[in-house]
Amino acid sequence: CTLAAGNDGRSGAFDASEAADGKGVTAIASFESTDYPSFGYPSKEYIDGGEEKVFVNAPSEAYNWTGISNTPVPIYPLSLDITNNADGCDPLPDTTPDLSGYVVLIRRGTCYFSDKASHAAAKGAKYVLFYDSYLDTTLSRYSIQNANVSAAAMIPARTGQRWVNAIKAGHNVTVLMQYPRDADRSLAFEKRPGVGGSLSTFTSWG
Repeated sequence: CTLAAGNDGRSGAFDASEAADGKGVTAIASFESTDYPSFGYPSKEYIDGGEEKVFVNAPSEAYNWTGISNTPVPIYPLSLDITNNADGCDPLPDTTPDLSGYVVLIRRGTCYFSDKASHAAAKGAKYVLFYDSYLDTTLSRYSIQNANVSAAAMIPARTGQRWVNAIKAGHNVTVLMQYPRDADRSLAFEKRPGVGGSLSTFTSWG
């Protein structure tokens, strides 16, 4: 028969549970998935105008994407540092361009979402996407309170990181946002480099 090896990975190798180490038993360890699924409202992304890819988001209380629902709009990350939790927490510098023609990408962390959105709005931003600072977590909805933007939403950490890295490498990332209808909710997947295919931290093995 086949049984789970156990959940005592912290004890090291060769510490399988009693049933799993029985004679004639095939013990199976747990491995991390190569892709992480996120459930949310779908929109579309394009790298250098190429193949269409679906990503998902969790909208805030402001979700009027109508102005950019027909033509892809470029992503503008406030920072190219994907570890900067304070992204957007301070007023943006005078060198910041007019953000009205972009979807502004901001990393979650340190201060309120409303502060980040308000600082972007002060430079003309109408549309904001926050990317999570926590990997492989369920998408949640957050409030931007009275920030003067038309729409804002949360996207998975790996999606935002991938976009920032693509822009750093000289690519153009555009998105086509869609109105969030419950009937359209779906899954989207992101690769987990360096994690997928490895043993789960909790699993017994050996």
